[in-house]
Amino acid sequence: MAITKELIVKKIKEIYPELGAHSVELLVSQEEGGGWDVTMKMGEAELTTHIEKHDAEKCLAGEQCVHMGVQVGRFIENYCLGGKACPV
Repeated sequence: MAITKELIVKKIKEIYPELGAHSVELLVSQEEGGGWDVTMKMGEAELTTHIEKHDAEKCLAGEQCVHMGVQVGRFIENYCLGGKACPV
């Protein structure tokens, strides 16, 4: 499966539809070696996380989305749902 930034954004929004409700901007870029950086922005809040190529492949194949789920979930909890911001 060819991974694209559009597929990663689509999958993240599929897992966390509340991102759209809170106007969170998702920026995805590929690094050398095939890994991906995912940046989530909401106002002044910003979190960037790295996703290894094999983790992205597993997630897009519907097998396991642990890394994306944990990092995106943490951002939603801290910035979208009114929690206190954790150190980024």
